[in-house]
Amino acid sequence: MVSMRYIDNKFKLAGKYLLGFKVCLFSAIWVFSSVVTPLEASAGTQTVYWGGVGFSGTWQDRKSRYPATSELLDCKQNEKCLDTLAREKFAKKKFDKFSLSLEKIDRKEIDALVGVLSINNEFYGTYQDWKTKDYALIARIFGQFLVYEIGTGKIIHNVPFAIRANHISATPLTEKEKIKLFQKVMISDELGINFFDEAYNKAKQLDPTNIPGKYTKIGKFEFSKAALKSFVTTDDKLLGSKFGSFFESELVGRTDAQFVPMSIGDSEAGNKIKMTFGDGERTLTIPEPTFNVSVLVRKAQLIEKTRGKQRTICPAVAITLNVSDAMDTITNLKFAIFKDACGVTSIDQKLNMRYRYSRSLFSLLQNMAMQFGMPEPSAEWLERNAAGNKGKDVKKEIKNLNKTVFSLMF
Repeated sequence: MVSMRYIDNKFKLAGKYLLGFKVCLFSAIWVFSSVVTPLEASAGTQTVYWGGVGFSGTWQDRKSRYPATSELLDCKQNEKCLDTLAREKFAKKKFDKFSLSLEKIDRKEIDALVGVLSINNEFYGTYQDWKTKDYALIARIFGQFLVYEIGTGKIIHNVPFAIRANHISATPLTEKEKIKLFQKVMISDELGINFFDEAYNKAKQLDPTNIPGKYTKIGKFEFSKAALKSFVTTDDKLLGSKFGSFFESELVGRTDAQFVPMSIGDSEAGNKIKMTFGDGERTLTIPEPTFNVSVLVRKAQLIEKTRGKQRTICPAVAITLNVSDAMDTITNLKFAIFKDACGVTSIDQKLNMRYRYSRSLFSLLQNMAMQFGMPEPSAEWLERNAAGNKGKDVKKEIKNLNKTVFSLMF
């Protein structure tokens, strides 16, 4: 991630130990400690000290929010635990603009930078193919690589990312099989992708010596009562955090925007985020965002047409995007997906509507982020998906949004 100038600190930390230092993650972490051989830092390269891997949310939430990946936290019970795997697959890799050191540091070194991996959400979806009768199973995991100052606890860089893996099965997966699928996505090369490789791909070019001059945050991702009912759930916060995490990762990946992490649950108070550890708590400080992004899913409606035994279905989703600063609204735009969400099935097919609407919403958010990252938004896409903004020059507003909010320039 590219950003503004930061004062380069040179560290002289060889031979010191981090006794009692608790590794911190956004909203929660599980601490793993073992003595390892440090990596050699390149001359003139900023050092970031490896802090570990864990989860956002309270430790008590792990079974409900992370039923699959949380099982890999315990290094005593699991030969393939997350901290060990992270060291093998992530922490020992070479980064373009910093050296990720496994050396332990003294907490008195208040200027030292610490990097941690956080798992923010698991998201599982499934549907049955009406022709083959096979089940398509989708596992998504959302995470982020955070860099923070050890002395102040201030997060200075947030690199969010998301991975997805598909699996085809003749029958629906059991709960144990779902857990195995998620764990494959986390640690295995069998599916062609894993959590640690994707984290490295996103963080490889991060320059921690630069502090952003402005930050943006997804403050709200909400659903109307009608939309929530269509998604067949009552947990607005959990659903919102999942789609919000996805949108954040897409925006960061496709624009120059610098985002501070989304809050998970009720852990945030002001600019402080409560951190939960295996043996205690502390807080990290998030920078004050210059801009706030909020999303309201206004409507989710199935539009369908039958012809004989063939059934055309369009799980349409409509949202409102609002971006504001401390003084005023910068833009307020409506987007929807209709024709792009259509597909064909059988009249006898039982539909999993949460999956169908989720797929539509993922597609809409991804394409919105693509428009925001383009020098020239697609007029064709806007005509189909932004038709509800009468009297507004949507292309002009998106270009202004990119220049004002997502660009590094002031």
